[in-house]
Amino acid sequence: MNETAITPISKMQRDLQVATRPEQTKAIEAAAKAAKAWHKERRDYESFVAAAHIYILARRKTTELVKPHVRQGQYGREGDNDVTFLSDFGFTKKQWNRRTQELKVTEDEITAYFDECIALGWEPTLFGLWKFKNGAHVSYNTGENEWHTPLEYILAATNVMGRIDLDPASSEKANQTVKASRFYDKQSDGLSKVWAGKVWLNPPYAGELIGKFISKFAKHVSHSDISEGIVLVNNATETNWFKELISASSAVVFPGGRVRFLDPYGNPGTPLQGQAVVYAGPNAEKFLAEFGKFGWSAYVQSR
Repeated sequence: MNETAITPISKMQRDLQVATRPEQTKAIEAAAKAAKAWHKERRDYESFVAAAHIYILARRKTTELVKPHVRQGQYGREGDNDVTFLSDFGFTKKQWNRRTQELKVTEDEITAYFDECIALGWEPTLFGLWKFKNGAHVSYNTGENEWHTPLEYILAATNVMGRIDLDPASSEKANQTVKASRFYDKQSDGLSKVWAGKVWLNPPYAGELIGKFISKFAKHVSHSDISEGIVLVNNATETNWFKELISASSAVVFPGGRVRFLDPYGNPGTPLQGQAVVYAGPNAEKFLAEFGKFGWSAYVQSR
């Protein structure tokens, strides 16, 4: 898809305000969905969030416009001419039930959710919005190993290093955001592979895994296999693995707020501890300029 095929954010906003028919709002849904994918691919976080916001509001308005035409408790039967069929609007019963559930989220709650996404660099999703409404966030310290990094941090890492060659602790879904040239998941076992090039690492936190991943990162930095690397971890400054990480690095940033990592379903966790972003490589000044917006920063003095 080329840029000329993407509907501008401002046009979608105007069209949504004046739309009065379901076919109009469904067209805006489709346009916003395409715009989301386009802006995410180009790592334009601001436009991506704006398109996601329009998409959710357009879904809501479509449901509100269709709902008066669907008789309560009925979805149309052959020969029942006074009942509007959901299929007339392109919906299955399951899809319609989900949409009507989404109406329970108020517009104020949608606004609050997006404000928090923007403040913390989350990727807004319908699932995340529903969990936000119900306050049932999964605790970050549950022992679950797969937590995805908010898009804003990935964009910053790409700006510093130019690209990400390897993410050694990832998954196919996580790499849709990270976009590393190569990644290792649980099955391919990143600890058994050689790490090289420009590396992004958000290691698993459970048990002894984090120490093993940090030791391997430090080893490949010392051997010059890793030309540049950025690691996002808990700010566990008292641990041996954190000390080992810092000793292999040239700069560090401590975000001013806790990073709300995402579970595999897009649901933000509730971290009980703050984080640190640690850089190893020759461009510490560029790293601090880019990541300094998240919190306070410092060069690491070599010993």
